[in-house]
Amino acid sequence: CLRVLGQEDLPHTLELTENTHTQGWQVATSLPPLKTKRSGFGSYHASGYDELADSPVEMGRFWSGSFKVRGVPHRFVVSGAGAWFDGERLLRDTQRIVETQIAFWHGAKDKPAFDRYVFMLYATDDGYGGLEHRHSTALIAKRADLPRLPGPDAKPGATEPALKATDGYTQLLGLISHEYFHTWNVKRLRPAEFKRYDYDRENHTELLWF
Repeated sequence: CLRVLGQEDLPHTLELTENTHTQGWQVATSLPPLKTKRSGFGSYHASGYDELADSPVEMGRFWSGSFKVRGVPHRFVVSGAGAWFDGERLLRDTQRIVETQIAFWHGAKDKPAFDRYVFMLYATDDGYGGLEHRHSTALIAKRADLPRLPGPDAKPGATEPALKATDGYTQLLGLISHEYFHTWNVKRLRPAEFKRYDYDRENHTELLWF
């Protein structure tokens, strides 16, 4: 996203258009929509360049699910998953993480200081990592670490086996929790001189900042 000097603080509009190569694609982003189709293609609003640059966009074919915590919608999109992927379990476990962290930061009743959030997970053969944003996070994980639907031999009503610390899915949940925690610590709690970004040079601080 190109930055126009002197216009960083002005409202920005992002236009995402379809073509013959994007048939069946969806769009996921934390930017507020202005006018979009059901697929997500259309126009989005950013309050300024900082929000535009800090809002990744996912376009393609992916699984999508959502839940709300204290009235705040959370969307989870996963690209690269197999047909065996248990998306509902991932949503349930992620919702527990979200509920716990919001309670940690805001107590039993208060709402968080954001009105939307998007988890974007790219499943690949071998990878691990994430990057936090104000209203979203971009994640990479091994496809083998995704939760799996019960096999054909599973007994009806059987409970899910307890997770071990060494399980790949446990590691994935840890990554989700880690990046979501940065929604507060890093994206909203940071040194005073970082109130705005300087894209022309490194942003240093002499503070002991955790």
